Amino acid sequence: MYGIIHAMNSMMGIWTAFLLAALCASALAWIAALLHERGANPLRRLRAARPVSAPFQTAPLAIVAIGFIHHGATKSTNGVPDPGEPPDSDPPSPLPDPPSVSVSFDTDVVIFEDGYEDSPGVFKPRHSTTTKLTVTANGGDTGASLDLTIVGGLEKCAGQSEMPTYVAPNQTFGWHANYEGVSASSSQGDIVVTVTTTPSVVGVNSEPATANATVVEVKVAPMVEAPENNMQGRHKVGVREIVSCQQFPSLPQVEWDADYGYYYNEGTSVYFCSPLYAATFALKARLGDVVCPCPLTIVEPQGIEARNMSSIEYGMHPGVAGYVGMQFTLHVTPLDVSFTEIAVEEVPCNQGTHIGYFAQPAFSNMWYHTRENGAGNWDRVKFGNRYNNDRAVCQYEIPKSYLIGLNGEPILGWYEGYLSWNVPFGWNEKTTSGTTSEYRQFATDTMQEVLLDAYGTVTITKFDSWISRATNDVIMLYGDVR
Repeated sequence: MYGIIHAMNSMMGIWTAFLLAALCASALAWIAALLHERGANPLRRLRAARPVSAPFQTAPLAIVAIGFIHHGATKSTNGVPDPGEPPDSDPPSPLPDPPSVSVSFDTDVVIFEDGYEDSPGVFKPRHSTTTKLTVTANGGDTGASLDLTIVGGLEKCAGQSEMPTYVAPNQTFGWHANYEGVSASSSQGDIVVTVTTTPSVVGVNSEPATANATVVEVKVAPMVEAPENNMQGRHKVGVREIVSCQQFPSLPQVEWDADYGYYYNEGTSVYFCSPLYAATFALKARLGDVVCPCPLTIVEPQGIEARNMSSIEYGMHPGVAGYVGMQFTLHVTPLDVSFTEIAVEEVPCNQGTHIGYFAQPAFSNMWYHTRENGAGNWDRVKFGNRYNNDRAVCQYEIPKSYLIGLNGEPILGWYEGYLSWNVPFGWNEKTTSGTTSEYRQFATDTMQEVLLDAYGTVTITKFDSWISRATNDVIMLYGDVR
C-alpha cells in the first residue's frame, strides 16, 4: 500500500514541475510581447503597465506555491522519505495484556486459644477459628508464575491444597484454602498476604495483590491458684471462682458471653464469675460472626479434708479415762480448683447414737452437734481452700461405773461404749453469714465417734483420723505414740 502511495506522490511531483515550467514560459512570452508593444525602457514600461486582473495575478503564484509545497513535502533531494512519510514496514502491534491477580479473606479476623496445661501433665491442644483465603488469577496474553507470601501468625489448616504456581495465557483459575491462627498479631491488621505475578514475556509488568487480617489470641486464667493445680491455664474451676478473660492485641475489642455465670469489668479488664452450681459450657470470645469457644467445667465442693493433725493433751494423771483430743485444719475438696468465693458451716445436727456405756442417762444430752457446741457458724474459705481449724475432743472424765460381778456383786469400772453423731457441712456464697439455714450440702459428710473399752482407753475418730489415750496417759495419734 505504501508503495502505491509513494508512486502517486512522485507522479504528482512531476506534473507539478511540468505545470510550473509551462506557466513560466507563458509568463515570459507575455512580458516580451508587452515590452515590444510599449518599447523603450523595459523596467519603466513594466512599472507603467496596466495591472492584470486579480485572477490572472494570483493563479500562477498559487499553482507555483502548491507545486513547491507538495514536492518538498513528499520527496527529499536524495530520495529518502522525510520524517512525515509513513515507514516502509507495517505499524507496531499493541502491547500484550498483562496477567492479573486478586486475593481476599472471607473474614479479616481469626480468634484462637493456644494450647494449655489443664492440670499437671494434662495438655489441651490449640484451637482456632478459620478464615478462607481466596486467590483469583488471570494469565493475560503472556501467562505468569505466581508466588504467595504470608507475613504474620496464620497457618494453613491440615488437608488444604497448595496454590498453583503458574497460570497459562488467556486462562483464569480460582483457588482457596482455610487458615487458622497460631500467634497473635502485634497490632490490628498486621497480617499481610501478598500474591505476586511474574509474566512470561520480558517487559510486561503486572501489579501484586494484597489482603490484610488480624489474629487475636484469647486466654482464660483463674485468678487464684488451686492448692493442687498451679496451672494458670486450667479450665476446671470451682463455683463462684473468678476468671480473667484476656486478649492480644487489645484491638479489635473482643466481646465475651456465656450461657451461665456473669461478666463484669474493672477498667479495661474483663472478668467472669462462674455459676453457683456444676456445669460444663464455654466462654465465648466474639468478634461479629466470628466466635471462639473456650471450654469451662464448673465443679461444686465435694467434701472436707483434714490436714496437719496434732494431739491435744490435757496433762491428766494416770488412772483417769478421757481428756484426749486432736486438732487439724480443714480444707474444701476437690483441691484442684479454688473455692475462695464460698463460705462453709458445720450444720447443726441433734441426732446421735448411744450404745453400751454411753447409753446411760448421764450421757443422753452430751456431745450433740448443736449451735451451743459450736455448730452453725459460717466461715469463708481462705487461700488453699482452707476452711477452718477444727478439733475433735473428749474434754471430760469418763468415770467408772458400777457393774454387776459374776457373783452378783457390784463392781466399779468401765465397760465398752460407743457414741457417735453426724457432722454435716453446708456451703453457700461467701456473703452468707449469721444464722441462716440456707446451705447446699456437701456430697459427703463426716462423723465423729467416741469409743470406750473395758480398760478405760478412749478413742476419738473424725475425718478418717484417730487419737487414743489410755489410763496410763499413753497417747497415740494415728498409731504413733505421742
